[in-house]
Amino acid sequence: MKKLKYFYNYFITLSFIFLLGLLIPSITTYAKETKAPSIIADSAVIIDADTGQIIYSKNADKKYFPASTTKVMTALVVLENSNLHDIVKIGKNPPFAEGSSIGLKEGEEFSVETLLTGLLLESGNDCAEALAEHIAGSTENFAKLMNKKAEEIGCKNTVFKNPSGLPNPDHVTTAYDLSLILREAIKYDDFVRISSILTKKLPPSNLDKFERYVNNHNYLINKASKYYYKYAIAGKTGYTDVARHTFTIAAKKDGRTLVGSFLKAEDKNKNFEDIAKLLDYSFDNSENIKIYSKGDVVEEIKLTNSNSLPLVLENDFTYTKLKDGNEELSPKLKFDLPNNIKTKSLTKGEVITTASVLVNGTEIGKVNILSGKNRIYNPSVALQEFFLNNPVLSIGIVIFILIVILIIIRIVVIKRKNMLRKKIWRELTNKKKKSIFKR
Repeated sequence: MKKLKYFYNYFITLSFIFLLGLLIPSITTYAKETKAPSIIADSAVIIDADTGQIIYSKNADKKYFPASTTKVMTALVVLENSNLHDIVKIGKNPPFAEGSSIGLKEGEEFSVETLLTGLLLESGNDCAEALAEHIAGSTENFAKLMNKKAEEIGCKNTVFKNPSGLPNPDHVTTAYDLSLILREAIKYDDFVRISSILTKKLPPSNLDKFERYVNNHNYLINKASKYYYKYAIAGKTGYTDVARHTFTIAAKKDGRTLVGSFLKAEDKNKNFEDIAKLLDYSFDNSENIKIYSKGDVVEEIKLTNSNSLPLVLENDFTYTKLKDGNEELSPKLKFDLPNNIKTKSLTKGEVITTASVLVNGTEIGKVNILSGKNRIYNPSVALQEFFLNNPVLSIGIVIFILIVILIIIRIVVIKRKNMLRKKIWRELTNKKKKSIFKR
């Protein structure tokens, strides 16, 4: 009986250990990473799309060749300067574009949307050149528009020489700049929609009715791919021998959108795995905190002792921070007001100035400061405010004016008396003369 009990307890113990062994890997699998995963890309950045702040960075400002991720900027400039239904006639240059293409022919006519689809899905360099010539007349002029836009959105280390990303020693960007570009591009619903199409049959050629099919090479949005990432909403791949694998991605989870860029990765598939892990890490370990709210009064400008002009914030302002950080936030607004702020008419909601938002001494963004109410300023208001702001001086001025008025009245009275005396004197004199004459 004792032996039977011994074997029973032994069996229960082994069973418990076995079940525990099965559970531990599961627990480990679903635990959130609190340390950023290592990645094979030479450079990478993850930013919050709303705040623009960096969550993860590796060689963020080091210059690399972007390859076909260039086409995000190409699409952005095209969307800003054309209509999707505009018709583009293919010139003599696009059919000879080097690298990937959809096989455009001179004389073919396609809509801007069709060419954008070929650009973003199949990474057609011929589509890039056709769109560039349509918008700016040449790829060189189009590159100027690309560089102008890059500067507008805050890119500091980016230079574009062509619309496709073909190798050029001066055609460079950084992971941070590329993230800023995609952040701007996803503001366009058409960009997100087109770049998330998996496969599409393009309209037949007007020349020979030839039909083309284009496929998306961004595996993170493809549910049939083992690299599928369910939060991905848009992105662009790239590759050249010198640039190696490049990629930029936007993902949305629980109302937050993150944008990431990865430059010079040697292994495309491993890069896809790294991207998913790094996005998960960034979503799980960062959060947005509102540090200012729309309508917050940042200053009251005293107009009189009983009247003031409130200055309010135009928008909410959010700060992105790591969850496990012990960072104590010390937000501050830095701004200058116009010298004539007290002597001008204002409309409620009118922009007065723009403030720099600083957290712990570092500028992280800007926000407009508005007039909190309507204000009419004219000579009558100016005089009224002067008296209200200077009561003692005002009393003195009033007394002075009264004295001056009294003096003037006194002078007038005296003049009238003198005039009356003179008149009486003249009348008396005239009477005397008449009396003497009669005699």
